[in-house]
Amino acid sequence: MGSLRGNFILLAGGSIGSQLLSAIAMWVFARYTDPSQLGFALSGMGIATLLLTTLDFGINSLTIRTLARRPDETDVFTQTLSAKIFLSILMGATWCIFIAGIASTTNSWWPLTLLGLYIVLSDTTQSVNVLARSGQRMSIVALTSVLDKAAMLAMTAVFFFCNQLTVTTYLIALTTGALVGLFTAWRFVPTGLRRIDPPTLAKIRRLLQDSKGFGLSSFASQLQKADVTIVAVVAGNIAAGIFAAPARFTNFLGFVPLALSGALYPKVSASTARNDVRREVLRLVTWMELGLAIPYVILFLGAETIINLVLGQDYADSVPVLRIILIGMVFASANSPLSTLIQAEGREVAVARYVGVGSIIGLSTIALGAFIAQAEGAAFGFLAMQMFITATFTTDLITTSHLSPGSANTGDTL
Repeated sequence: MGSLRGNFILLAGGSIGSQLLSAIAMWVFARYTDPSQLGFALSGMGIATLLLTTLDFGINSLTIRTLARRPDETDVFTQTLSAKIFLSILMGATWCIFIAGIASTTNSWWPLTLLGLYIVLSDTTQSVNVLARSGQRMSIVALTSVLDKAAMLAMTAVFFFCNQLTVTTYLIALTTGALVGLFTAWRFVPTGLRRIDPPTLAKIRRLLQDSKGFGLSSFASQLQKADVTIVAVVAGNIAAGIFAAPARFTNFLGFVPLALSGALYPKVSASTARNDVRREVLRLVTWMELGLAIPYVILFLGAETIINLVLGQDYADSVPVLRIILIGMVFASANSPLSTLIQAEGREVAVARYVGVGSIIGLSTIALGAFIAQAEGAAFGFLAMQMFITATFTTDLITTSHLSPGSANTGDTL
């Protein structure tokens, strides 16, 4: 499994590079436009990103696992890609019609129609990269994401120097980056696989049925993002702000477990030596946790100084919240690769059940904590949620350790 470490490094590097380029582009836009324009653009982009997650519904994950196990069945790639392109065009067109309806009475909304094209390009790029991911060629995935954001930054710079940086031109830059990303990914697809077959409704229905375990798991994870809203409803907006602020110091570390998950998924899917792979994955998760312990400890010990320096005295109550959330992040960072490991073995429905139950219990605990002790109580709810999910994943791995590789590697129906 030597390539697993290399792929992890490639994905982590690509994630860091793309996030840095995107952050610089957003900084240029924020620096030379007013906050209302920034908020408007980012709100639209946030909704578009959520739609992209919903649009996939786990189809890409299912396809990666299938191709990793049966790489000669290339028709799976072309058929699935055709269906995904149809779905992305449908979603993009629906978005444009919806925004156009709003814009007919509010002209300021017209720029957001560009996000319809962005949805089509981004989802298609992710679907094209399925081939590279299943073949564990993560250099292609990393290159695609970096060139996407590099093109976005370049276009942002052009509009800035032309004194034409607005919401419209910023979204044009975003869409241009997505186009470059798609072009890059497509260039690495073998010529014989560069074909689009008109999908049938029966094929699309089957895809959605087969990927429902992945889709439900993703939806359950998205539920966890309702935590700040729940705190606001239960304890008020001030408590919600105090609770949400620490995320600024922990979210940036999320690329590490996500990169590890992306690297191990096709490797585990293709392996028949399940217990050997498990041991290797658990060792990597352990090393990841030890590596993350350094920034976690720094943030924990320096919480008061960091909060006061970056956010000011108004956020002094975020100090204990940050420390509690950091403890929760130890479990949350392990949950990503552990869930990927179980999904790769063919038990994505079990992951959906674990994450779904954990999210419902966790959000209820967050609400109860917020009611009892405001933001700090909500933080304890977050910790309880992550601990519960980790416990279910660990229990699953222990109870299935006796299964044969054939018993574990189930779930492909493409």
